[in-house]
Amino acid sequence: MALLDLTDSAPLRRADMAASREASAEQLLAFASDPDPSVRSAVAARREAPAAARELLAADPDPVVRALLAARIASLPAAPEGASLNAAARHLHRLLARLVEDTEVLVRAAIADAIKDLPEAPRALVLRLARDIEMPVAEPVIRLSPLLTDADLLALIAAPPAPASIAAVARRPALSEVISEAIVAKRDGTAIAALLGNATAAIPEATLDALVAESAVKLAWQAPLVARPRLTGRAAIALAEFIATALLSRLAGRADLPHDVTETLRARVAETLAEPPADGETALAAMERAAMLHRARALREAAVERAAQRGEADFVIAALCLMAGINQLAISDLQEKRDRPGLAGLCSRARLGPTATRLVQDLLIPAPAVASGGTSRPQGSWESVTDARPR
Repeated sequence: MALLDLTDSAPLRRADMAASREASAEQLLAFASDPDPSVRSAVAARREAPAAARELLAADPDPVVRALLAARIASLPAAPEGASLNAAARHLHRLLARLVEDTEVLVRAAIADAIKDLPEAPRALVLRLARDIEMPVAEPVIRLSPLLTDADLLALIAAPPAPASIAAVARRPALSEVISEAIVAKRDGTAIAALLGNATAAIPEATLDALVAESAVKLAWQAPLVARPRLTGRAAIALAEFIATALLSRLAGRADLPHDVTETLRARVAETLAEPPADGETALAAMERAAMLHRARALREAAVERAAQRGEADFVIAALCLMAGINQLAISDLQEKRDRPGLAGLCSRARLGPTATRLVQDLLIPAPAVASGGTSRPQGSWESVTDARPR
């Protein structure tokens, strides 16, 4: 094996040497004292770094080097709980205990990231990290470690090390009803919002009903409640009393609610969005109004017919695009060619009847005026809207 040149003047070459499989333990120990942090980092990341080199690196002045060392040591297979440790394992255990108390968040976070979902990680280390006051350290472990029990989580909720600790618990997968109840009892609005957004958390029905009622003034809870799996029809109707129209359209568009509840919600959306604002609306606002109706599955022929009768060209074009699944450019092309039969075909594709079709034709491609022999066609402001296909 060729000897490595430890005196090479290029730090990048020395770092490559430190990462090389040809480097001996003696050479790695020398590289651990290199003046360039990139060389020392290469040693810190080595699985085979000798104990003496790791001892030096654990006290390295560069926190990035210490973080790399911490991540490497934490990722090494741990001895089973209660097993006697050999000298090498005791050395690693001691270094890890030292690094987990490092004042740099970066170092502690590197350990947390390395062990966050390891079932064989030392339990004492997991508990230490979970109680860290810095969330980049605590949050991954709280959220993902399989070693944390319900008793551990309840202790974190009862005496949170940091204000965000409870919210971290609330994001943990498959929370039990006991944990959910404890989170709600702390009255932490951010944590409750996180809990409601956690689709796998079990929340008792009575508790969820109470949160629905309170969400009338806790606006941040409304969106996660609207998307909450297994929402009861009673809760959906209660939400519909005060949520914004955009959220109401999402709620009405859910396919898992009882049929009578869905029909009530869709009727409410249709009633709310039946007419544009009194001061008129832009083309984009008309498109959004049509999109909300479509999302709620309440965009029907009657709405298009009324809009056509009122001359709401922007809304009619948006509705036709959504109902027929076409691009607005297709309608623009038909208008340019004055192709009334083609427009009738699109109306048929949107499942509009004869009356609605005629009203749409007369609005978007008026028939030639008999008296003057001229033609006229309203120019909407939809030229800037390039794609109104359903999403």
